[in-house]
Amino acid sequence: MKQIRLLSILLLAIMFLSISNNLNAQNYVGSNTCQMCHNTINPNVGYNIWAEHMKTGHPYKLNTITGNQAPVFPPNTSPGVPTPPPGKNWSDFSYMIGGYGWKARFIYPNGLVYTGPDVQYNLYPIAGTSPWVAYNSGQTTKYNYNCFICHTTGPSQVGSWTG
Repeated sequence: MKQIRLLSILLLAIMFLSISNNLNAQNYVGSNTCQMCHNTINPNVGYNIWAEHMKTGHPYKLNTITGNQAPVFPPNTSPGVPTPPPGKNWSDFSYMIGGYGWKARFIYPNGLVYTGPDVQYNLYPIAGTSPWVAYNSGQTTKYNYNCFICHTTGPSQVGSWTG
């Protein structure tokens, strides 16, 4: 009887460890993959989870800039950033950090964040002030793991900058 109990406990421990290792080993598969299962009205909450998620701003923490075009957000969600920083073109940058809810910063192709005066765009500036404000003036700021751990989903330190 004692051996069966010990064997049962050991078997449960092995099963638990194998399940937890499998969960930790999962990789981020992208928003489009999530959409395949979460794009219907959930009867438990009464709304489309995917559609609501797309309005939160979470999917827009780091936005690719393609060519000379501003990142685009879903209709009726965010005004976005109407123009690139003064004296710059969209094509000067690889990514825009944010730009959905309250502010935007810009990343050069080499992975450095654009710093200086008039480089951060505030979507809702205080009345009578410019939406363009200073960010880290006089400092070299890399967009690295300490940044993207919060500005992406499924960050990894493995790999290289592909800006």
